[in-house]
Amino acid sequence: MTIYSGIFNSVRDSNGQGDRKVNAWWFAKYFSTFIGNGVFPNPSTNLQVVANTNMNVTVKPGTGWIDGYFLYSDSDHILKLDIADGVLKRIDRIVMRLNHLTRQIDIVVKKGTFASSPVAPILQRDTDYVELALADVLINNGATQITQANITDQRLNKTVCGIVHGTVDQVDTTTIFNQYQAWFKETTGRVAGEIDAWQTQQKQEFDEWFATIQGILEGDVAANLAARIANLEQTVDDLQKTVDTKVDKHIKEDLGHVRYLGFTNSPNAWVCTSDEIIWETDVNPPRPKRGSSYRVSASNPNSGNISLSVKNSDGSKVSNSYPVLNADGSQISSNSIASGAVVAVSFSGSAFFLQGSGSGVKEVVPNNIVYDTPGVYVFTPPKGVSRILVRLWGAGGGGGARYNSNGGGGGGGGAFVLGSLDVKPGEIFTVVVGKGGRGGQTGSHNAEDGGSSFVQYRGQTFLMAGGGGAGQLGVLGGGGGGKYNQTGGQYITNAKDGVPLFQAPTPPGKAVLLASYSGGDGGGQQTQHGNGGGSAANDGGGGIKGEYITQGIASMNYFYDRGGNGGGGANYNNGNLPGIPGFGGGGGGGGGNAEDSHPMSIGTSGGNGRVHIFW
Repeated sequence: MTIYSGIFNSVRDSNGQGDRKVNAWWFAKYFSTFIGNGVFPNPSTNLQVVANTNMNVTVKPGTGWIDGYFLYSDSDHILKLDIADGVLKRIDRIVMRLNHLTRQIDIVVKKGTFASSPVAPILQRDTDYVELALADVLINNGATQITQANITDQRLNKTVCGIVHGTVDQVDTTTIFNQYQAWFKETTGRVAGEIDAWQTQQKQEFDEWFATIQGILEGDVAANLAARIANLEQTVDDLQKTVDTKVDKHIKEDLGHVRYLGFTNSPNAWVCTSDEIIWETDVNPPRPKRGSSYRVSASNPNSGNISLSVKNSDGSKVSNSYPVLNADGSQISSNSIASGAVVAVSFSGSAFFLQGSGSGVKEVVPNNIVYDTPGVYVFTPPKGVSRILVRLWGAGGGGGARYNSNGGGGGGGGAFVLGSLDVKPGEIFTVVVGKGGRGGQTGSHNAEDGGSSFVQYRGQTFLMAGGGGAGQLGVLGGGGGGKYNQTGGQYITNAKDGVPLFQAPTPPGKAVLLASYSGGDGGGQQTQHGNGGGSAANDGGGGIKGEYITQGIASMNYFYDRGGNGGGGANYNNGNLPGIPGFGGGGGGGGGNAEDSHPMSIGTSGGNGRVHIFW
């Protein structure tokens, strides 16, 4: 065991060496007995760690003390931290390190270990190093910037750092204590006065309220209260009746509301039936009130000047037909109103005027979109739309080529489907428009089926109109008409009507099937001419029969034979469902002709499909 003591004067020996000399280690040991480790308390920013730019931190100037040795920094000390991990976090520790090996105190970064729930590195305190933690820095995964919120100050934590203190009192708290006492007396006095004032006010308000009901509580208390309640109920009933009357009058007579009347019934001579119409009083024939405004949905594009007649549901009031004009009084030009568009008009007493001014196109409220070119599209419902109406037409099948002396069969017509979809703004739907099947060619290729048109959400098909089947090489049967949710068959000898609604399958999820009609079957060959392509459902519109074409060049005749063009199909009732317009699916291609004098015979391609969405 070694015992150290001092400080004593040294006596020189014969060699001039003092017998009580001490070194730096001895002085450090001496000071450490009454000065504790840590950072000095003043100023408060002594060796504080703060965020800098990017992955850097700054250690502020200050003084620290470790085991009798001291550190002094006279300016900002900048430290760079390693980059973050992309997945895991870590905690780096900024330490003040006494290094006995190099005989100095440094401020360094002690890098932590990556983990989902990281912990700070352990401080080293042995014969080589003694470390005090100034701060812990959290490095989040993917971080490129250190913020002050990521830094935990450890200077006041006596376990890992602490404040330098001594064996004698170093802080005079008298001034602080006197200041606190003065604040306490001032605050308690003010609060006590506020409480007294509040109690006085509450007592006064209670006395005033009690004086108003004191008469009610005297005598027959129950009867007095019942009478007061009855009076209040009567007052409420009277107010409710007054409000209801005024609201009803406002709804019926207010000209500021724009009322929706529904769909029109024809392209140009519009007729709308609704009980939302505001009528002029004591006028014969009946007419809308001057200044009233309405919205109507156009069933079809206009082909000329437009007129509008309105009537109520029981037919007791029917107006004359009044012209629908642009705001400048001019007639609306043809095809200015799109199918399914919502148009706002105001009645002047002698005409309906589009709200605003211009050609009429500017007055149409955009609420629909048409996809009529084969391909794949993306549709996103606009803000505020919760349901869309979708009309789909499958493409027609291609006409078959001839085989020997037999003409090719006609392609089947595409199907027609009408349905609705519940949607949310921001959802992304895939819209596919079917392509008309390619006509067959002798010696080259067979005819192709028409493509189906459909709407999908996240890979699930909700509504689909099948394409028509292809006509075949010189056979009696033409291509089958497109069906709901499938492509038409082949080798059909007899035409078919559309699929009735009650027989159509139910679509999945949030779709509702409203109508479904299959395309007409393509006709079989007749003599040397290929037959016409199929129509849709009950009406016409299929391709014409193939033509026989002769071209003379010099003394030779060349025969170039092809089927006729596929006509546009038509859905049930010419596409006019009750209140909802419609169009036929793509017509099937005509079959190729047969002529032995020339080997070439080409069937016509089917018509393309179509998808129309409106809301």
